[in-house]
Amino acid sequence: MAITLEIFNQELNKIKLDEIKKLAKHANSAEDLAFNRSIIAKINRYYDAKDLLYHLAIAFFENDTKILERAEKYGVSRLFETIVSVDNAYLEDYAQGDFEWFSRVCEALDEDLPLN
Repeated sequence: MAITLEIFNQELNKIKLDEIKKLAKHANSAEDLAFNRSIIAKINRYYDAKDLLYHLAIAFFENDTKILERAEKYGVSRLFETIVSVDNAYLEDYAQGDFEWFSRVCEALDEDLPLN
């Protein structure tokens, strides 16, 4: 069964929330969670990764990114992990907001998660 945009979005939301729950378990208190810069930075990356992946999956970009095909081949979880990793510059490219972010992200996806 082909993955649809709706299923993709649902899986992304579940993965994002699961990762945030894992981080919350490491906090000693709500205050620790709220003021721990490392945890906040990771949570922000999870939200940004979810936004970027959904942005890449919408119809306008899907023909270029083949993000739903990549999700079928590698799984949504692996796709999310690749995007959120600090070893990659996906989120930094996306956040720059210049006209080149899209081509840099597509090239990196082709390298990190090839379809052929």
